[in-house]
Amino acid sequence: MSYKDKYAIDFDNVLGNGSFGTVHLATHKESGSQMAAKRIISVVEEEAENVAKDLKKLLDLDHPNITRVFDIEQACKICLDVP
Repeated sequence: MSYKDKYAIDFDNVLGNGSFGTVHLATHKESGSQMAAKRIISVVEEEAENVAKDLKKLLDLDHPNITRVFDIEQACKICLDVP
């Protein structure tokens, strides 16, 4: 299942920019929950595997002071909880 099936991402609504990419407002289609979707665009090819491993570790992390990661797509889309 693609991220497009799970999330409605408003690419016109930019919540922020960073060194790795852009964050957009997204809505989880099933629950209606608003989230942030980060599109990572500037990962050096040699580092892509390491970045993917680190991102997958974030899926298991649940701490009140750290933004929760809900989903990671191969196409470098990440869905985060909006506080």
